[in-house]
Amino acid sequence: MNTKLFNQLYADDYNKVLAKIRHLLPKASSEEVEDIAESAWLVLLERMNEPNGNPIIEDYEKFIFGVAKNKVHEYIKEHTEEPLHPDDLAQLNIIETEDNKEEAMIHSEESEMLNYCVCKMPDKYRIPFELHFLKGMRARKIAAMLHKSPDDIRHSIGYAKKLFLRCYSGLL
Repeated sequence: MNTKLFNQLYADDYNKVLAKIRHLLPKASSEEVEDIAESAWLVLLERMNEPNGNPIIEDYEKFIFGVAKNKVHEYIKEHTEEPLHPDDLAQLNIIETEDNKEEAMIHSEESEMLNYCVCKMPDKYRIPFELHFLKGMRARKIAAMLHKSPDDIRHSIGYAKKLFLRCYSGLL
């Protein structure tokens, strides 16, 4: 993976992705919007770590916005009791992406490097990181589970992300 490319995309487009999600979910809290954005960026990171992942994605900006739209769709499905109307789905202009890329990456070298960086973290950061990014749990749910405040969990996740990126870029 080209860490510089990912970091540049993240720096250039993170706020644009947040703005798009806020536009699609005006009633969502800032934390929920950030959770959705982070999960979208994780999909891009996983895709870039697949063997031959870089050539598969022709337009990274289009890809990250498509993933973000799908994550918004998932959020709406989780937080809506009634099924979505087809017009609502059309309005979101959902682009299909593949789920569960983890199984396809199990035997790859990149996967081993990713796992190494996650396992290397202290439990204080590793557990919230895994629950949030790998299990898709929200900070509030993790906080209740670990008997900590949501702000502490968000801080731990943010710091864990920095530890992870620092570790991973050092392995390349």
